Amino acid sequence: MKPSDWAERHRVVAEETSPHPGKWRNARTPFLVEIMDTMAPSHWARRTTVMKSVQVSGSEGLSNILGWIIDSAPGPALVVHPTIEAGRDWTSEKFEPTIEATKRLKRKVSNVVIRGRDGSTLKRKRFPGGSIVVTGANSGAGLRQKSVRYVFLDDMDEFPPKIGDQGDPVEMARARKTSFEKSGKDKELDVSTPTIKSASRIARQYEAGTQGRWHVPCPHCGAEQVLKWGGKDQAFGIKFNPVPPYHAHYVCEANGCIVQHWQLEGMNAQGRWVHAFPFPGREPSYHLNSLISPFTTWDHIVAKWIDAQGDPEKLKTFVNLQLGEPWDEAGDRPKAEELLARCETWDAGTVPAPVSGSGVLLITLSCDVQGDGIWYRFIGWGRDRQSWGLQHGFLDGETGTETGSAFQKLDALRRKQFRDRWGNDRRADAVGIDANYQTEVVVNWCKSRLDCFPLRGEDGWRQPAWPGKATPRTFSERGKARRKGPKTFPVGTWPLKTRHFGALKVKKEADAIVFPGSYCHFNQDWSESDFKQLLSEIFATQRNRKTGKVTQGWHQTEVDNHLLDCTVYGLALAEKLGMSTKSPAEWEWLERKWQRLASEQRSLFDAPELADEPPDDSDSPAIEPVPNAVRPTVTTSVVMEEVIDLG
Repeated sequence: MKPSDWAERHRVVAEETSPHPGKWRNARTPFLVEIMDTMAPSHWARRTTVMKSVQVSGSEGLSNILGWIIDSAPGPALVVHPTIEAGRDWTSEKFEPTIEATKRLKRKVSNVVIRGRDGSTLKRKRFPGGSIVVTGANSGAGLRQKSVRYVFLDDMDEFPPKIGDQGDPVEMARARKTSFEKSGKDKELDVSTPTIKSASRIARQYEAGTQGRWHVPCPHCGAEQVLKWGGKDQAFGIKFNPVPPYHAHYVCEANGCIVQHWQLEGMNAQGRWVHAFPFPGREPSYHLNSLISPFTTWDHIVAKWIDAQGDPEKLKTFVNLQLGEPWDEAGDRPKAEELLARCETWDAGTVPAPVSGSGVLLITLSCDVQGDGIWYRFIGWGRDRQSWGLQHGFLDGETGTETGSAFQKLDALRRKQFRDRWGNDRRADAVGIDANYQTEVVVNWCKSRLDCFPLRGEDGWRQPAWPGKATPRTFSERGKARRKGPKTFPVGTWPLKTRHFGALKVKKEADAIVFPGSYCHFNQDWSESDFKQLLSEIFATQRNRKTGKVTQGWHQTEVDNHLLDCTVYGLALAEKLGMSTKSPAEWEWLERKWQRLASEQRSLFDAPELADEPPDDSDSPAIEPVPNAVRPTVTTSVVMEEVIDLG
């Protein structure tokens, strides 16, 4: 009996795992049938790859196969999730309810015991003829279990590149089925939503496989096709109204027929898998996107798309989760000369007035320390992630001590003020300095200054942009482990660089007046060499010629990358100031705060209402700004400095 036949006959979907509980029906997700059946002994495949979106019943398909193993093809199996915690959650929320709801499984799986070898546990499910071990890719011990016949790698793009010094968790898991490979009984299923194209394991495996895509017939003309998102420049794909109700529909790629979402079920019923490279030596690989899913609607997908406009991070999430495709961070990256051509002009030492919206509400100063000086960038940030390059440059001088000439210049620079559109003289809200080079010097320099943070870059996709807590570096510059040392703030540079390059791709339409969210503004002070620094790295996979070891990471392609580092640290400081966490009301209050500072002309000792708490009259109308030239102004940063100086 094939896995799909077993699921149709015996599988019961638990109420807590699906909006469609009850007896499993292959007709609801016909695109899973062929995928499940590749695990049958009669099928020639040894490894099956599924690159998918959300809402395509990937977890339910995995539960079907595991149920079939328990009931019809027993053997030792290993299920690997990104972390041990993720594995436990999947077991308790998905797999155990499936066992309880399906009588044939409940009779065969041993009862759960707290201790002992005869019963099942949260980690291991025992049954006659085998067991299923659930572990995480972050556990070397969990991947060193006994030999297994079946290996399932779930969400493998979220696996860490390696586990300490033990190696790649994917290869460690595959090594467990070595003893079954000689007899040809081993089977492997790899399932994941893709991430970054250059780093995606599942995308590479899909490309190396048969590259199967689900084809459905047009209900009007009968032309078989893959449902694609399309785009505004393409005649086919998903089309919709720009505002709700979206009335999303599909335009046939062959003849332009209009297809409504209610017709999708009939199209899926007649669908079939078509493989681009069904050649010997290629393992079967499949791609699934949410456009064919019976568990969501095209209107819901369109809403996700519209919400992602102007935000490269959300757009990446949409491409990964809804389209099931890897995000190409370098696909349409602009060139230095293109960025130079779009430079704007505004007065030095000022914050430019926005064409629309609130403009600059936060200012950061980020620095990169070198042996002969310090590179720096002042960046203004808006509520829709637009950014303005206010000033950048290089402070030459000695950086070996806190009193070195470069740090003295930096001390004066951090007090620089920028006149905003309301007439306030604004200073940086936060200062961040790269402490990877002169760690102790930078840490000590920051300790005695307000809102100055020593930063260190950390590799890896799981590193948060701003953790909010200073910690000592785990390893010294020479690679030796240490528990003590100067405390710095770790910054997740990998995702921040992806966000930076995504923002550089955002363009303003030629006939548009309003700039889109995440747009990067540069003034006349930027040169082509400066822009080359902003574009100086790419994410790539490299193989060591001597050792053969494969590593992934961001690699420098230009001589200098200092302004890129400053930009990344500026993004981290923006997160520290609440770029991603502020509510619309908080942004509104921040804008009104600067308006009040300008209009009320508060002095140092007459500013009791300018505290850091939002005022109670948040619903009061905004006060019109007063022209810059009619009054002097004092900022909160200046006030704080003067209070400190007065003792």
